[in-house]
Amino acid sequence: MGIMMDITVVLALAAVVLYVCLRLKIPTIVAFLVAGMLSGPHGLGLVTDVHEVELLAEVGVLLLLFTIGIEFSLEKLIASRRYIMIGGTLQVFLTILAFFGISMLIGLAWNQALYIGFLFCLSSTAIVLQLYQESNQIESFHGKVALSILIYQDIVIVPLILLLPWISGKGFELYDMLKLLAGIVIVVVVIVGSRKVMPRLISSVVHTRNRELFLLFILVVCFITAFLTFKIGLSLALGAFLAGLIISESEYSLEAMSSILPLKKIFTSIFFISVGMLLDLRVLISEPLLVISSTVVVMLVKIAIVWLVGYILKLPARSIWITAFSLFQVGEFAFILSQQGAQYNLLDAHLSQIFLSVSVISMGLSPFVIQAAPRIAAFLVQKGSGKKVSETEKSTGSNEHIMNVKDHVVIIGYGMNGRNVARGAREANIPYVIIDYNPETYKKERLKRENFIYGDASNHDTLLRANVEQARIAVVATHDPIATEMIVSGLRKMSANVRIIVRTRFMHELDILQKLGADEVIPEEFETSIEIFSRVMKYYLVPENDIDNFTDAIRKENYQMLRKRADIEPIEHETPFLSSLDIKRLRVPENSEWINRTLEDIGLRKEYNINAIAIERKGALIHNPQPDISLSQNDILVVIGLPSDIQRISRYVVKA
Repeated sequence: MGIMMDITVVLALAAVVLYVCLRLKIPTIVAFLVAGMLSGPHGLGLVTDVHEVELLAEVGVLLLLFTIGIEFSLEKLIASRRYIMIGGTLQVFLTILAFFGISMLIGLAWNQALYIGFLFCLSSTAIVLQLYQESNQIESFHGKVALSILIYQDIVIVPLILLLPWISGKGFELYDMLKLLAGIVIVVVVIVGSRKVMPRLISSVVHTRNRELFLLFILVVCFITAFLTFKIGLSLALGAFLAGLIISESEYSLEAMSSILPLKKIFTSIFFISVGMLLDLRVLISEPLLVISSTVVVMLVKIAIVWLVGYILKLPARSIWITAFSLFQVGEFAFILSQQGAQYNLLDAHLSQIFLSVSVISMGLSPFVIQAAPRIAAFLVQKGSGKKVSETEKSTGSNEHIMNVKDHVVIIGYGMNGRNVARGAREANIPYVIIDYNPETYKKERLKRENFIYGDASNHDTLLRANVEQARIAVVATHDPIATEMIVSGLRKMSANVRIIVRTRFMHELDILQKLGADEVIPEEFETSIEIFSRVMKYYLVPENDIDNFTDAIRKENYQMLRKRADIEPIEHETPFLSSLDIKRLRVPENSEWINRTLEDIGLRKEYNINAIAIERKGALIHNPQPDISLSQNDILVVIGLPSDIQRISRYVVKA
């Protein structure tokens, strides 16, 4: 009953502390760390068997890395290989070198100094990814860079552990290296083989239509892969991440994610509680100056090194700063390394407690720093601290002058949404300019297009080069919610006339973006639900025009419900009849009976009660067309009328 009592006490205390912290708007991770400090052996001593709690905490780390692997996928891992290999290697090597030098200066032996470098070169995968998931930054560019470096750190812990006997003076066995190499080969074989085997296995389980079996199967895949990688010399967490990558190749990966999520949240919270239990408050109380100064030094050194790595990789200034402020803390795998190092007496009890104090405090500060990082980064770049980094942006070959284009579309973010907008603009002969600050995307696209600007759109100079002041529309389709807000604000400050259309993920962001100046906000969350429901209606053979009318009505109702602008009254209050009218762009196809007939002959106004307000013909726009104008193939009619009347002419025209 000992472990049951400990878990009950830990979870009960965590619930109370979490409730208080939420009321005070303090991040959840801090609440769990505080709960650990209070319940641990150095606090109130409510937990009697800390080791058992730590075992449950390992499950939390496994499930966290497993879900990250599902979201990341092998394609994204391969696409990020430059940041993993070059960025990760530089970050680890330079951090070890920096703390080795600092430790030697304060009088430690060379092996202790090197060991401290090992401990501080690692950052917290669990904390960073948890916070990035909560703030929707995983898909952002800096999110991918941070994740790449963290993956490398999780891999490099294995050779670091293998080096411990050597730096302690007890020798180094060749068998360990052979075991590590064999393990890496096996991991590669497992990943390659699983791309064809695992989807079939999952499909067989899914066809049983038993959720319990599906959940058990997913957990078995996670734990078996983690166990196998651990047995061959790699870490449990890395194995769980690889298991997630394997599952990500299946079409049922989202189902797996939804099944695992509740378990992940519970066990991850236990992990943060177990970290809080490590802190001995007596050390902090007796030597506060030493602990605080050490924490500040560790944070500043790690921030400076990640900044340097980003500079070497020629990343955008803002991304460098955000990544640097995200990876400043000490990682959970450093605790594993410290446990291994204790076997070789590399640190005495006092230094170990200083290390633990610095680690836990840096973890506790992480939510606050990471949350503020985007705005701090924007401030530093705007004030000139990022000028040197901006030079690296220019060195990529991007246009430094203002583009000679006007009445164009500015497309900010060249992901799937941005690509589709650009494709549509090309086919419609609409001039456009693309802005993206992913250097890999820029390298692929710069040879195809002259209208691609490499830069950070939250920066005034980048928007200036895109000639935003002369643009008709700006489409913001980035993955970073904080950057999106700054971009919208910057666009509106530069131009009062440009129409700003923003893609966002969630409905609750709509009001904020509108206040910043966005004209139209399209939440993916809402639009996805509309698309799903429209497809359901199609399967029930509901007429397509009824589906279109219904979805249009839902969009109008929901978007107007969310628009809470006191200074704008809905137009229906003054002219209610306008709400029943619709404006459509209709193309005259090659087989239409309307070709070579005039608007008067067709009887567009008399017979169908529809008014043509414009005709688009070969790139030219004919305003207020006269009744005697003849229609040609591929003309686009811009008409206004009741939806039911417009539907009556669907046999002669198609949607443009």
